Amino acid sequence: MDKTVGSGLADGGSIPPGCRWKRGETMYVVLRDDVFDSTEFADKIEKNSEFKIIKDYTKSTKREDCLAYMISFSIKNLGKYLSDEVVKELENNNGFLNGISEDTFIQVMKENDERLKTILDLMPKYTIMEARGYKLDDDTESVISMVVIANIDIGRMRLAKIIKRMMGQVD
Repeated sequence: MDKTVGSGLADGGSIPPGCRWKRGETMYVVLRDDVFDSTEFADKIEKNSEFKIIKDYTKSTKREDCLAYMISFSIKNLGKYLSDEVVKELENNNGFLNGISEDTFIQVMKENDERLKTILDLMPKYTIMEARGYKLDDDTESVISMVVIANIDIGRMRLAKIIKRMMGQVD
């Protein structure tokens, strides 16, 4: 249910459960009793973590209770969490990620997934998160991931289906 900002609210009306409306590119999502602005939450992720928001996919979820973002984590920042041998292989590859071994790739992606868990601390009450790293980007030298945050009422199974659909829409 899409509404423009202010319709019904200026008259003292309340926000119907599950209502989402837009103002420009900003999406407002209702999670339980709280209203979240997708751009403000993206700013919160960028300010309080080492991740950078690439794109806000909240509107693409086609749901009234989900926030979704494509985010990146710099390989240079990730290096401080990786083993010395992995860091050496990355350095010997002159910044190109396509020539790394499968073991190094797996370790980089596993460590990225561990770093994604730090976003849990930034999440609002009564929400769950699913996040997956899916690509190494040579241009930005970073790991690209998709993050979906949703109302806890939808459950893990449905959240897994949402992130699978979202990852099919990107790139």
